[in-house]
Amino acid sequence: MPIQKNIPIQKKPLLIGAHMSIKHGFGEAIQDGASIQCKAIQFFTKSNRQWYAKKIMQKDITLLNEALIKSHIDRKNVIVHASYLINLASSNNVTAKKSYDGLLEELERCAILNLPYLVLHPGAATESTTKEGIAQITFFLEEIMQKSSENVMVLLENMAGQGTVIGKNFQELALIINGLSMSSQKKVGICIDTCHLFAAGIPFDTQENYESTWQSFDKLIGRSKIKVIHLNDSKSAYGSHVDRHEHITKGKIPIKSFKMILNDPLFTNIPKILETPHASLSDHLMNIQQVEYLYNN
Repeated sequence: MPIQKNIPIQKKPLLIGAHMSIKHGFGEAIQDGASIQCKAIQFFTKSNRQWYAKKIMQKDITLLNEALIKSHIDRKNVIVHASYLINLASSNNVTAKKSYDGLLEELERCAILNLPYLVLHPGAATESTTKEGIAQITFFLEEIMQKSSENVMVLLENMAGQGTVIGKNFQELALIINGLSMSSQKKVGICIDTCHLFAAGIPFDTQENYESTWQSFDKLIGRSKIKVIHLNDSKSAYGSHVDRHEHITKGKIPIKSFKMILNDPLFTNIPKILETPHASLSDHLMNIQQVEYLYNN
């Protein structure tokens, strides 16, 4: 018999992409992403700096669908990020009402575009306790989940813990999810941001710490809840609670941390989105290529 040579195992294509501008429409956002090798894409469906949302027209849907077909980007890997204005933990009645209505509207827009995930910052308890803020988020989410489309999942994002922001640890995220009814829990997942993990002081720098961190997550929430990863380096120090994104390998997160995430079999099929600093598409491409290098070396 001929001697068999060691054949290297072929890795699955990396589901990496970046947050794209919708300045020229959803279709062009997909085209821009495809032009820089994105396998996944994230965008806002409206301005993230104002409550008003321009109505989505049929031509917007058609252009998005056509661009997806041409790009070969799977629709399930197109992620929507909710407006930063939404704060379900706000003690201000006007802001709380706008946030409630705003989240419902964002979910409706995702359903119209037939996109599966809406990433949401949980909120900030500016004039109340963390416990009260979590209770309010849970209350509003329960009502919204009962009214919203079953085809769109809200992904709570872990946060850096700046000020009174909620979601700086797995315990706070678990309290929100576990406070929901079983039917609502099925429509709520998690988006993990690496910069926020690092800034919040959650360790994933060594193999031991990495495994311990995700074991803790499994016990509190369960890794099946993680649907998206925001892959960002950090300008700020570990445990600083300061949210400042940086280019991959140019910040303070150890390279080994990124390699462990990228090569974790349990994260293989999860889209990974870059939210790194950029002045042009070439900046995104530089980070995508850097991530690909870390994945393959």
